[in-house]
Amino acid sequence: GLFLSQELFDETVLENESVFELSRQEALDETLSQYSNYSLLHLVRSHPSTDIEERLERQEFKRAVEMIKSEDKEELLQALTTIRECCTSNPHAHLILLQHYQAMPALVSLFQKNDLSSATKVLQESIETLVVILTPNNNNNKPSRQVQSELRDCMAPCWDHWTTLFTSASTTMQSLLLQLAFVSCKFNEENKQQWLRSSTTRATNKNGIVVLMKILQQEEENVLVKIQACRLISTIGKFDDFRTPSTNTSLPTTSCAHEAAMAFYKHNAVPILYTIVHECMNETTTADNTSITLLETSLSALRVLAIQHDIVESMVEVGVLDLIPTILVEYSKSLTILAATLGLIRNMCAHDVVKTQVCRPNGILQTILTAMQQYPQHEQIQQHACASMAQMALRHPHNSRFIVENVHGHVLIIQAMKHHTQNAVIQRQGALAIRNLASRCPKGGAIHHALLNAGAEPVLREAGKHQSSVDEAYAALKELNCSVKVYKVDEQGKTVERTTMFGEAKLNFRPVLEESSWNTMD
Repeated sequence: GLFLSQELFDETVLENESVFELSRQEALDETLSQYSNYSLLHLVRSHPSTDIEERLERQEFKRAVEMIKSEDKEELLQALTTIRECCTSNPHAHLILLQHYQAMPALVSLFQKNDLSSATKVLQESIETLVVILTPNNNNNKPSRQVQSELRDCMAPCWDHWTTLFTSASTTMQSLLLQLAFVSCKFNEENKQQWLRSSTTRATNKNGIVVLMKILQQEEENVLVKIQACRLISTIGKFDDFRTPSTNTSLPTTSCAHEAAMAFYKHNAVPILYTIVHECMNETTTADNTSITLLETSLSALRVLAIQHDIVESMVEVGVLDLIPTILVEYSKSLTILAATLGLIRNMCAHDVVKTQVCRPNGILQTILTAMQQYPQHEQIQQHACASMAQMALRHPHNSRFIVENVHGHVLIIQAMKHHTQNAVIQRQGALAIRNLASRCPKGGAIHHALLNAGAEPVLREAGKHQSSVDEAYAALKELNCSVKVYKVDEQGKTVERTTMFGEAKLNFRPVLEESSWNTMD
């Protein structure tokens, strides 16, 4: 939008109040109307006589931003401290100000021009400042999230310098650099790709992934750094950048998750992460929060790697699958560990041999169902359990019969869908599981009767109201021989029946959440 300073905005409010003899609120409303074509997000949009502390804080923040390019070291360090404090106390306002003042390129330049041989203090504080700015926050403020996403984009040129620092830094500096990589790559596919390229195209002693693996093999006193390393692996290996490209940006259209998984795999990440999991389980106490966090993050890191046939087979070979039943039992009261373990099972069950091993009497499947029964309201546990059974049943009618007839897993799937009607992911995975259970089984046979008697039809019709699960719900109902119609919303916003054209391609079912091209179902 057009530029407008705080000073001009305040002067206009006072002028409207004085010249037109308006009340404070009327003068403010008139000013907001006058400048409706301007971007005002960076301003304190109140009467100049109010919010004095916030106005003074913003003036101090503006001075700090101006001092980023100062040659005086003490002034520079004080400016960085002020920026961190302001972005911590009121991130929404100050992130917008950072973007408005175009401060991010200056902060990135400060990081890039300093190294470990000189100005270490400036380098350290510039990294700490970038971490504070880019750390995802839990508020639902859309403008703030959008601004933070755009600020992350500024990190794309940094990864060669990051790798140079990381491969020769102390443990303390490596910890900071891992934090910076994590918050920069979260929700940003371009940074993931640039980090991966920088960390894999160098000689062994300067290769970022090699150093990352060495960190994971260090002694216990570095457990916090190990946690950060595992979190970075999980972030690099997961596609989470769902932004829509605008007219002036070019976002990556493909995920680097597979490339990342293969790169980590080739550098022995699987046996290294397995060793960490095994060591965490052998700790004398499970009350150690640090040890539990390391176990959770290492399981999550294994999960993002379990997306390729050879990698899953290597996990089975080193013993990952053998540890899972023990984890599910011994950590049955730790929701984070349960969710991480079920997420790993979910991915590994895409492998035909694994899904058959899991789906056996007194095996892992029974512990999965126990977790579903213990925590019916926990969304991640229910989602991963439904998705795991969907994988087990896919193209394996023998597994479908075992799930339905022997352990009654279909009942828990339907219960999960009933308890979480507004969770589109659970609805999608539940519908997919029912569809896969019903597929390749005799029409109108025992499996179909069991699913219908358990209440599959009504929950599938509810699932069909979610755009992201309508395809799966429709297919499941068709498999169960239920009458079903699909509707679409026309240009006038009216719901009309969708006509199926002769020769139209069949619906696609993929174990990932993606937007449906259909709209609703009855």
